[in-house]
Amino acid sequence: IEEYNEKFIVYSLGNFMFGGNKNPSDKGTFVFQQKFYFENGKFDQANQYYQKALNALPQDNLIKIEAASAKINLAQGSKNTELLKSAVKLLTQVTINQSDNIMAYFMLSRAYGALNDQAKAISALAYYYFYLGAYKKSQILANKVIKMTSPNSREYIRANDIIEYTKDISENND
Repeated sequence: IEEYNEKFIVYSLGNFMFGGNKNPSDKGTFVFQQKFYFENGKFDQANQYYQKALNALPQDNLIKIEAASAKINLAQGSKNTELLKSAVKLLTQVTINQSDNIMAYFMLSRAYGALNDQAKAISALAYYYFYLGAYKKSQILANKVIKMTSPNSREYIRANDIIEYTKDISENND
């Protein structure tokens, strides 16, 4: 990989298309384009290419997570709630499709934290630790959620599920 005149040149990738094409037949190329923008802190441009990749591959959970990450980073300075809500929507879709996707829960925690929704942020983090197998940390966070929410709220019920499920599980990873 080489950068020339603020553009990337990719060598030896067989049938992989070059990143200069704005409408490639292989839509996975958008992932290459946005990844470099993201890694270089150009979150606005990364967000544009993630959106193109999502339009081409709407069921791809990895693209959803990366797109959400770009939105969260882009919103960080401006506190753009629409970007953050869009990130939450993408990440929630991932957790529905892959309930044990730890990166989705970690990113949800970041997005909810940026939206100042502490109960949901801590709840997502509790699930992150739960699926990592760090049950003690997960229980501690779930107990915080229970103290912060009403008994019929979704977060309360989910936190209670974590506590009940992990009650008898021995700690190996904490």
